[in-house]
Amino acid sequence: GLKFELNWPMIDDSIPSRSLLCNLQGSKNLWRSHHRFSCRRPTRRNQRCFILPWDTMISNKSPMIKMLLPILFNSAQKWGYISQSGEIVIPPKFLYADSFSEGLAYVTTEDGSGYINGAGCFAIPPLFGEAESFEGGLAIVCDNKGSRGKYGQYGMIDKSGKFVIKPAFDSLALPSWGLSLAEVDYKCGFVDSSGKFRIPPIFDEADCFDECGWSCVEKDGICFFIGVDGKTKLQLDCESATPFY
Repeated sequence: GLKFELNWPMIDDSIPSRSLLCNLQGSKNLWRSHHRFSCRRPTRRNQRCFILPWDTMISNKSPMIKMLLPILFNSAQKWGYISQSGEIVIPPKFLYADSFSEGLAYVTTEDGSGYINGAGCFAIPPLFGEAESFEGGLAIVCDNKGSRGKYGQYGMIDKSGKFVIKPAFDSLALPSWGLSLAEVDYKCGFVDSSGKFRIPPIFDEADCFDECGWSCVEKDGICFFIGVDGKTKLQLDCESATPFY
């Protein structure tokens, strides 16, 4: 049969600190995971290495923590979820399945993308053209009119599926320092929690505000940093820059 061996990985920049290294033993390639990475340690023959995300879900019936790993089943060509012991918890029925975050995972079906709970039931129906993981109770979604860069517009929902920011942007990011990076007509600016621009879309490129409250922006080929008030704080004589850390 198939057996999982769980070990703490060597910590470096390429391995998430909240992950486990999972070696799947077996001669048959039954599953394929999008979390596969190249392990630097020698492994025994017929072992396959996966990154197992530390995705936790608290059961309503018991305080036990379950870890679920999204897996593409080669036989069905559909995605499902397995437990840390290799048990199939959610059978393969999705065109794509992502890792759980804050108790929900976004999946894609023939109807669109939505969010399921740990039991595999839709908590938010598959009504979106695209979806991203929840973070801080919020997630970025695209309306079902098309994919990124074509016809769809991006907005932000809460965990009830209600739009916090209605789809109106060519791209949108989760908030940092209370402001979300947004793009319209190839120009970048920053919107507040209501979706109104607090820093107008006048930049050719921009980064989200970093932990120090700076955003690196570019306008007319000139890079500089702005603060959350939108005023230029630091002018740079360079072609590109990275955020402060």
